[in-house]
Amino acid sequence: MSLKLARTAAVLAAVAIACVYVYAFVVHRPSPARDGPDVSQGLIRPDLVFKGVQVEGREAGERIWTLSAARVEAGARGSQTRLDEITEGELYRTGEAHYAFSAGRGVLDSSTGMLSLMGGVKVGSGGRDLLEADEVRWDPARSMVIVPGPARLHTANGEAAASSLEIDVRSSEILTQGEVHVDEGNSGPGSGVTIKSAKMRINPDTGSVEAEGATEITFRVSSDE
Repeated sequence: MSLKLARTAAVLAAVAIACVYVYAFVVHRPSPARDGPDVSQGLIRPDLVFKGVQVEGREAGERIWTLSAARVEAGARGSQTRLDEITEGELYRTGEAHYAFSAGRGVLDSSTGMLSLMGGVKVGSGGRDLLEADEVRWDPARSMVIVPGPARLHTANGEAAASSLEIDVRSSEILTQGEVHVDEGNSGPGSGVTIKSAKMRINPDTGSVEAEGATEITFRVSSDE
């Protein structure tokens, strides 16, 4: 075998091994791993680093999300994969792309299938903006998009701010509790409603809010003439 042919074979073998690794640890979810690095600390000594790749998540053979990342760090001994500069993300429902998203970075936990997005997360639906937050999590076990901290919602009637919320992907219903501040842009700057309730459902398409239990509603009127 010539030296040139031997080098070519070695390169092809290395690429094949890398592809098998991505398939096993990034695209498909392996058996639960007991020990893994803390999400807040990122990966410990990544074994493989890829640049400019597309990652796909599947559950029971069905595609549940896809995304493009500028950099992917995968560790063979841990269950977590770090993703940087996430773009062109799509979350699927019944085989169709239903939500689009982007984020500064993310962490995929292959032991649970949880995808955590951090840093200027934006989520859209139906070609329009839906929400903005610092952190968003996708929980495949519950088919829920979870926003553990403050979020800014874009609805048909204006914008709303919530301290935390969840989106049921199966129904597209937004669930939240505590205080929700709804800004009605058509009524002038500063105008809107503050709703406080133990449980609320928000329809982003109509902007309607349905509250359950004891509820307090405060109307805010703009002081501008």
